[in-house]
Amino acid sequence: MSEIYFCDLCNESVPQIDLDRGHATRQKGRVVCATCHRAMGPAFAEPASGTLTPAARVALPAPGSIHSHGHAHAATHSAPSGAVAALTLACVALAVAVTVGVWARGALDEVALQRAAEDRDGRARHQALAARVEAAAASDSVLRASSQAQAFEGLSGLRAELASLRGEMAEQQGSVRARLEELGAAAARAEVALQKVERHEGELLMLQQHVVDAQAALAALSQRLEQALASAPAGLEAAQPPAAEDPAWIALMEQVRSANVSERYVALVGLAQSRDPRATSVVLPLLKDRDIFLRMAAARALGDLATAEAIPGLIDTLDDDEALVREAAYLSLRSVTGRDLPFDPQSPDPAERARRIKAWREWWDKE
Repeated sequence: MSEIYFCDLCNESVPQIDLDRGHATRQKGRVVCATCHRAMGPAFAEPASGTLTPAARVALPAPGSIHSHGHAHAATHSAPSGAVAALTLACVALAVAVTVGVWARGALDEVALQRAAEDRDGRARHQALAARVEAAAASDSVLRASSQAQAFEGLSGLRAELASLRGEMAEQQGSVRARLEELGAAAARAEVALQKVERHEGELLMLQQHVVDAQAALAALSQRLEQALASAPAGLEAAQPPAAEDPAWIALMEQVRSANVSERYVALVGLAQSRDPRATSVVLPLLKDRDIFLRMAAARALGDLATAEAIPGLIDTLDDDEALVREAAYLSLRSVTGRDLPFDPQSPDPAERARRIKAWREWWDKE
């Protein structure tokens, strides 16, 4: 399909074929139809300056040869009427072409001026818009700088507050840690005390059981003695009085070596009640008995017997594994010696106990 353009001078349609055949032309991007081109072609050419100038001058008749009414005067040589008519048409065509060219050039100049004005207005609007953009960018930079300064001040305040909170938290943690340590120490002491109470309760129960067993053994021994006295012949006591050198507790010596713990305990109680210093040698081996209550009872019995022979054994018993045995030995030592050298039977520090035992031994060596 052939494209259709419009003449920039007369606004007539110009088909593409006229442009291809040269009937219509393009001049500086403007389309000129065949009619306008024919009207302008014989009389005007487009110079480099862009203004239309006459390309050829037409020979006009001499002045006075043609009147205004169109009648020819007498002349040496008069032109034929056909030539005059052609010349007249040519002049009219030239005048129309010049008029159209001047109008077209004016229209083109007006369009150029309008476009130049529009370009100036566009540049002015562009410059104004650029100025507004620059102003907005400057304002945005100022706002950003102000926002950054405010944010930095706020961040500095938050950092200071955070540092203060951290300090307070550290102080609170220190006080809480100290309190927890105090509570832990108190709990440890309470645990030790509870263990002592539980151990004492167990020991008390065992002592009560030993007392019951001792009472039963004493009852059985009393019954056997009564039976022996009842079966003895009359007047045997008077005829054979017991030797003075044989103490009453001599019969308990075999019972002390019994495999039954209760029997050994009953014998130990009898030896302590005899208050005979000669029983010390029988009681001393019981300080090494495997039963804790027998060791404790032996230490107390030696305190009742109150002999110097028992002092070394009691000093050695201060190093017993059980605190109750150590305490019984310490009390008996104070009772027998009359000395009160420092010693803590409940101390959990073996080194401290060893120093105190050494002090007791050094004192006894001097004595």
